[in-house]
Amino acid sequence: MMLFVIFLYEPILVGYFRGTLGHKLMKLEVIRENGKKLGFLRAGVRYFLKSSLGVLSILSLMSSNQAIHDIVVKSFVVKK
Repeated sequence: MMLFVIFLYEPILVGYFRGTLGHKLMKLEVIRENGKKLGFLRAGVRYFLKSSLGVLSILSLMSSNQAIHDIVVKSFVVKK
């Protein structure tokens, strides 16, 4: 049960509230290209890719400051 909650934490918060508690504390938001919320499905795919790729995900930062998981779901992490 606890594992289920852990796997839903990030997709729910990022998908519907534009970020986790850590994002909020750092004054960051995760948004789509059009500025809207990601929604649960995109946030879930983003989380799955980020978790699967691990450190490679962070090392894949492009010139646009997007990691591979952001490029795939067309999201950006921006300062508020």
